[in-house]
Amino acid sequence: MTDMARDQIEAVARAQPLASAILSVSERALATRDIGRLAGVDAARLAGLDPFCVSVGGQRVLAETARRTMLELLPHEVIDGAHRSCITMLLDRPIAYDFGALVEVVRHHVSLNEGEEAAEAINAAWLAAGSGWTISDRARLFDQATQSRILLDGLDVAPFFSICEAAIVLQQVELVGPILNARFLRASDEKAQKHAMLSECFKADAARPGAQQEMRRHAEAAVAEAQAAVGANSPGAAVQLLQYRHNLARISQYFDHDYTGALAIYEAIREEIRPSAYADSTQGHLFAAASRNAAECVLDPAKRPLDAAVSERAEVFVQEGLEVAQALRLAQVAMDLNYTRARIAEAANDNQRPPLSWPNCPMARRTAAIRFWRQSPPTGWPGTRFARAADASFGMMHEPGFGRCACSSTRGRNGLS
Repeated sequence: MTDMARDQIEAVARAQPLASAILSVSERALATRDIGRLAGVDAARLAGLDPFCVSVGGQRVLAETARRTMLELLPHEVIDGAHRSCITMLLDRPIAYDFGALVEVVRHHVSLNEGEEAAEAINAAWLAAGSGWTISDRARLFDQATQSRILLDGLDVAPFFSICEAAIVLQQVELVGPILNARFLRASDEKAQKHAMLSECFKADAARPGAQQEMRRHAEAAVAEAQAAVGANSPGAAVQLLQYRHNLARISQYFDHDYTGALAIYEAIREEIRPSAYADSTQGHLFAAASRNAAECVLDPAKRPLDAAVSERAEVFVQEGLEVAQALRLAQVAMDLNYTRARIAEAANDNQRPPLSWPNCPMARRTAAIRFWRQSPPTGWPGTRFARAADASFGMMHEPGFGRCACSSTRGRNGLS
């Protein structure tokens, strides 16, 4: 920035301190009339800000260099007033259904050290529209929540677990682990969920000494707490117990290579959940995921090329899982099942199997990529190791576990363990 430009910004900040501060603290584009209303000045007097703004659909957002400069120049009390003004403006609208506005309100409260108010905003929005929050949405809230211990403590259990789940899916385990550990919970089903999520944190960092032991300890604790919740007749505890048994079986499968023991658990889960597999997406997802993992327990230890009986047994698991996944439109687990079906075909050297069940499914392209790299791996990469990496990365799973689902990215790490 030239000295002249800095002098111009300083002049504008002196002439319109609150309006300049509002633009500086807002990450949303604002209409000039709203800025003027909040600052208590005529909108026409804000023309001096225009050279430092980017126009977005007739609204203004301050250029980043100008933003940083103004925040350096303006007094703290003016900046705090700007945060308060932005909160007032945003709360005039139903922020529960405007996720971007919710994040802005939370950010402004955190900047004012108002963690309780930020938590109240999240809790209210969760009750109104939390079921529609995506992983990326929840991750944005997690980023804000990590700035305030008071905010984290003030969150209700459901949104707390929801934003922590998003952080685990995105592999922010170095942050979410201590946050989970610091949360005190009384109910057995909540403690089970906490242990399951901590197990996923250690699973994502399984190469670190002691991590696998902690991963197993927390997975076993999740099962024990879920059993206690079943005994206490907690709603949904029976399905939750099956989910945590499923997670424990996955550890046996991918880390211990105990395919026989894991398969027995998957089959028991499938038989227990089969009568209600079509009842809702949670139970259907569990049945489909257990079917996929059961098929891989049959496939992975088998000799190549696959014996026809082995191939048929694995196919039965895949087909039954796909029927449920398709009926309930569970696209992610259906893709995983189709990937396993492609692996079965490859292991059997049989390219005459039925086409993949989901239109435009990328599994065929993924399998072709794996085969290409197996035949001609890059220089310096052992072929078998690269093949294992490709199988693991292309086979990432999205499975039930803590709450509604376990993180999808841990499968890749498990495959390389």
